[in-house]
Amino acid sequence: MAEKYIPAKTGYNKLQFTDNSNTTVYIYGATGYGKSRMVKEYTKRRKALWLSGGATEWNLENLTEGSAVIIDDLQLLTSETQKQRILELAGRTDIWLILIGRMQFPQWMYSMITDGKVVIISEEDLWLNAEEIKKIADNRKIPVTEKEAQRIALRACGNAMVVSLLLQMMQDGKPLDDTLEDKLGVAFAEYLENYIIVQWNIDLQEFLMQISVVDSFTLPMAVMITGDDKAALMLEEAFRIGNFIEKTGETYTIREYLILALRRRAHKVFGQQKYMSYVRNAGLYYETHDDLVNALRMYAICEEKDKVRSILIRNGRRHMGNGKFYELRRYYLALEEEEADGSIVLMSSLSMLYSVMMNEEKSEYWYQKIKDYSKTVKGGEKREAEEMLLYLDIALPHRGSVDILDILKKVIPLVTSGGIHLPEFSVTNNQPGIMVGGKDFCSWSKRDEFLANTIGKPLEKLMGAYGRGMVHASLCESFYEKGGRDSEMLNHAMQSQMEIEGGGRLEILFATVGVQVRYNMISGKHAQAISLLNAFERRLAQEDNPAMKANFRALRCRVNLMLNDRNAVQQWLLEAPDELQEFWTLERYRYMTKVLCYLELGQNLEAINLLNRVRYYADLSKRPYIRMETGLLQAIAYKREGQEWKAVMLESLEAAKEYHFVRVISEKGAGILALLQEIKEDYLATEGADAKWFQKVLKETKVVAERYSGYLKIEMAQPADFSENSLTILRMQAEGYSIKEIAASLGASERTVKYHAAENYRKLEAKGKTDAVQKARSMNLI
Repeated sequence: MAEKYIPAKTGYNKLQFTDNSNTTVYIYGATGYGKSRMVKEYTKRRKALWLSGGATEWNLENLTEGSAVIIDDLQLLTSETQKQRILELAGRTDIWLILIGRMQFPQWMYSMITDGKVVIISEEDLWLNAEEIKKIADNRKIPVTEKEAQRIALRACGNAMVVSLLLQMMQDGKPLDDTLEDKLGVAFAEYLENYIIVQWNIDLQEFLMQISVVDSFTLPMAVMITGDDKAALMLEEAFRIGNFIEKTGETYTIREYLILALRRRAHKVFGQQKYMSYVRNAGLYYETHDDLVNALRMYAICEEKDKVRSILIRNGRRHMGNGKFYELRRYYLALEEEEADGSIVLMSSLSMLYSVMMNEEKSEYWYQKIKDYSKTVKGGEKREAEEMLLYLDIALPHRGSVDILDILKKVIPLVTSGGIHLPEFSVTNNQPGIMVGGKDFCSWSKRDEFLANTIGKPLEKLMGAYGRGMVHASLCESFYEKGGRDSEMLNHAMQSQMEIEGGGRLEILFATVGVQVRYNMISGKHAQAISLLNAFERRLAQEDNPAMKANFRALRCRVNLMLNDRNAVQQWLLEAPDELQEFWTLERYRYMTKVLCYLELGQNLEAINLLNRVRYYADLSKRPYIRMETGLLQAIAYKREGQEWKAVMLESLEAAKEYHFVRVISEKGAGILALLQEIKEDYLATEGADAKWFQKVLKETKVVAERYSGYLKIEMAQPADFSENSLTILRMQAEGYSIKEIAASLGASERTVKYHAAENYRKLEAKGKTDAVQKARSMNLI
């Protein structure tokens, strides 16, 4: 008995619609999407004439009224005469014209769209969904759960042939896992290689096999890899015969299974040496376009060890903020010791990389290697080694900032006199602040104006372009953290920005913008904060700095958190770094943003686990600011979970008081206000307590809590706290109904509606209707 046919419902319904209206239909999709099968199944009980786009002649003389004329493999059609015949057939009302091809709607048929003569069934319409896949599996008596059906749909991209292959592999009870999916990939690639690719002309086959060494490409890249200046024509031909290349902007991508098939065939046809020459060409293209990550990947594949080493040295000359150390870390760590020996840049890169990875022992090992090497060389090489040692003395994260001022006092005269030249520093690590940038500068905040007046200018000169605007940016942040001098703080922000415009770096501008955004938010000026973000985003869009862009989106997420925009927060979490997979210290700003998201969403244990990791890093790298902030957030999470919280809270308060910091606490608003009120007596009883400072913190925290009453709030209203009538009133208010209109609709008195509305405001701790609706939406109550 033949297996029951299960179609992709969307495509099948569209086909049925065109039949009822006798409208021409064009069906397209890549190999395996069941285009022809669907038409055969639908037309098997009616008179149908099947023709091939690859045929040289078509016999259309015996057509009768109501016939279905089906022209398959339209991608093979080249005859202009036959194209014209199709356009004529599309104009006939006595037949039903069905066109099937692998390419998207061809240009020569565009007139059919403008005349309204055609309905298009796209590849997406042919995708089998999880429900349809489950039915197919049930028909074949293959046990498949709904979750597995969803996984199959996703893995197969709804392709009927891929689905069928995978179900066939599962027939013997094999589990749906990565191993089975890998076997599927190989099986489908074999089919494409042996039955589809061989149908193409030889020139196109060779071009696509050559370009398959990369996952995606641009036209100039295709020319360089293949050496074919007719690459544009080859791509046109590829689009003409199939729907297997996707174009986004200027970037082309070959589908996953086809690229696997092309690579398999390329190894057979070209041989190893010739294949690797195309890989090498790809590496050269990436290298000349400063895409070091992909260049290194290509050179590693073709085992160009000298090229790999040169790329690592080239990247190593950059600082941690703009180098690709995280992306290239496995190549650095895979270096044999003798490969790094003799290269000051590679040895310093390893020292810095291990420090960032919190491996102090290994970092100091490579530092000592440079020191020993400096004693064995002379002239320019000795000078370079000594300069690198001074740079590492200042920049190594695990050494903290305790001795950095003394080091700088020695280094600044040498640099300003032209005696030495240091590599670029990453002052901020692309974070929106200097205090938590490449180093922790809390201790400098105690003497901020004195240091600015004494070593500020020499320090800016030492830092070069990264120094422009840095002193004013530092004072801006220091004044912000302490509070009370906001007009001066804003003036320093303005002066910093003006200096940056004269040849400074975007890193410092980002730090200044970050502080101003924070100030505007706690001041209740969220519109100004968003305007600042939007303006900086436009400028950032012109830069090639993925790390800064990622931290910028985290800064925007923090604003959205305060505004109770839970949808935006959930969206950001999709790109947040996964601390369980790997902890990378340069992601600390995004980790702390993720903690705030966890707390906002009530995921307290997840917040605690991540905070423990960040606190370990803060202790190891001697970073008091991060330590005090993690302590404050730990206290919030511990309190919610019924754990002891006062010890870590008191410790954080003591640290903040030491530096006279206010806003690291007050920014937490409603989330920390109850804790401050509860711990007040305990704090004031501690030795060295500062009652005046604590009162300042408490006062400002209350103001922030009133402005953003739902932000990080420990106890939020629950759906069970509201009756169905109360929720109905909230929903109607959200839709714009007045109290009078709601009363009339519900058949209640206005007094009753007002009472329920007031109770809703109380439970939500809202200031009025708008605030209540916003909070209710953020809690998914309405």
